[in-house]
Amino acid sequence: MTNETPRQPGWVYVVDDNADDRRAAAAALGADPRLIREFDDGAAFLQAIDALPPGCVILDVRMPGVDGLSVMETLSRRRIDWPVVMMSNQASIPIVVRAMQRGARHFVEKPCDPERLREAVAQARMQPVRAAPPREQAKPPLSKIVTPREMDVLRLLLAGRQNKSIAYALGISERTVEVHRARLMRRLQVRSFAELIRKAVEHGAHEDANNADARSMAM
Repeated sequence: MTNETPRQPGWVYVVDDNADDRRAAAAALGADPRLIREFDDGAAFLQAIDALPPGCVILDVRMPGVDGLSVMETLSRRRIDWPVVMMSNQASIPIVVRAMQRGARHFVEKPCDPERLREAVAQARMQPVRAAPPREQAKPPLSKIVTPREMDVLRLLLAGRQNKSIAYALGISERTVEVHRARLMRRLQVRSFAELIRKAVEHGAHEDANNADARSMAM
């Protein structure tokens, strides 16, 4: 027998302190409005969660008080395995990495493109709820998928470095950095930078990103 159960369909919880963004996200889904609950901050959502049926959470990163990352930490600590789609209009690379590390399935930039948001929610819902969090399955090392130079670029991207800084650190041109980024996205079969980060986190590439950044600064 498996310890997985299907997700209950339909329920979506939009957690965002901006009322216009909440309404836009809810409208973009085109779902039954009776199955959508809106919360204006992370604390209100966490206070209500015990009475809510499982669903997909659309969660803003930057909110006053209990922000999106704090909500993710609480969900992880309480072993509430609901699919989460993070969104933000001012997300730095380290923030995206932290969100993915805490279990976010997808990351969508604001203003959210309706089609991309619907796709992110649909993909998040496809993953089943587990009765107990399993041990993380080992992913093949990215060194088996990408070239050593592409790996160098990826580590520095995960450390929050911009193309110009990466080019200087590795002694290559900015155009070459752009080429490596494009190849990384093709090799990992992703269409956005947020998806690239998510895939890298899944493979554990973030773990030595800070070390790579420190080494490059020492050069």
